[in-house]
Amino acid sequence: PLTPRAALPLALVFAIGAVGCFAISPETGLGFALSALTYLAALSRGQARPARVLLMAAMFTGIAGSAIFLKGVSRDYFLSLASFGGGGGNFPVVPSVYVLFYLGTLACVVPILAAHGLKNRGSVAALSLSWAALATIFVAPSLGRSDPGHIFCNGLGAFLGGALLLQVSFPRAPIYNRLYLGAFALLFSAGLPLISLDHSLGPIGAVWHAIENGERKPDRRFWNPAPREASAREARFEAALKSYPKIGTPLGCDERMEIFLKRTHRFVPEFFTPPAQNMLTENHVARKLQGISQMPIILVPIAAIDRPVFQENQKQYAAWRGDFLSRLLLFPIPYRYRNPPLFAELQATVFVRRHFSVAGRMDSYYIMCRRAETIVGS
Repeated sequence: PLTPRAALPLALVFAIGAVGCFAISPETGLGFALSALTYLAALSRGQARPARVLLMAAMFTGIAGSAIFLKGVSRDYFLSLASFGGGGGNFPVVPSVYVLFYLGTLACVVPILAAHGLKNRGSVAALSLSWAALATIFVAPSLGRSDPGHIFCNGLGAFLGGALLLQVSFPRAPIYNRLYLGAFALLFSAGLPLISLDHSLGPIGAVWHAIENGERKPDRRFWNPAPREASAREARFEAALKSYPKIGTPLGCDERMEIFLKRTHRFVPEFFTPPAQNMLTENHVARKLQGISQMPIILVPIAAIDRPVFQENQKQYAAWRGDFLSRLLLFPIPYRYRNPPLFAELQATVFVRRHFSVAGRMDSYYIMCRRAETIVGS
């Protein structure tokens, strides 16, 4: 039977764990909270009434801690959950090797753990049932994004369950467990770095370099720009910027410029990281444009204004994105967009060109001033 001395640590673990996981992301917190509730509910079976009361108190403590945390955060905390839940930024689920490995693991792990938890009583049975619940809950974030990184992180509970079950089921044949862990290491420990290298050094990295520098065709050679050194010209540039109290960078800037603006308290923060990070829906674009409209002075790369790549050849950009998706999902079939791409950065660029005037040119940037009369009612 459960004692008050044992119930207190359960309550604290539930409350602290729920708050900590919600601090990581809403889906992580939700997965932990639901699986913890499953564990406490399963543990209460067969317990005397005082023990069930203690478990209910532990549940209430965890729920109360989660509620207090969620009450204190902004509504924007759930923005990513709502965006991905509505399809923004989701990838197609393809029969790649790592997806089949994940689905096969789920098909074996979840039924066995759930059956053991439902047929038995005690802490081990409760742990089995909550483990099955956790693996099931994280199917949505795993296959919602469906790339190797998200399946690795969100499917880790299922993978650990697979290794544990093989170890328990075949104690005298460790070769099965070793083969499983070897396949896991090959797919994720080796596959993820290869994808990262492809983005940095391969054709996809060349495409991003072309986009960032306003080039019409990507250079497929290895690109590794040397760090820029401070010069007298840059010193004059920074001195000129000091005449402005606040300067926005809605289309992004280099690291040196961002550090200078933040160090001198001239940086204007935005909800979305410039130029268009995590902008997944039309509502996100509208929020971005509203923020730009409130900036009197902005600093934008000349290449973004004079040679907007997306505006010149959107079909080519869509083809590049399809190639990117094929490489990211490790599935050698070229993808083509069924619907027109959002082009969030293009909309921000067009908005800047329409509602701001060039006030000066410094280095590789334009200093632009807002046309107040064109912003009103836009």
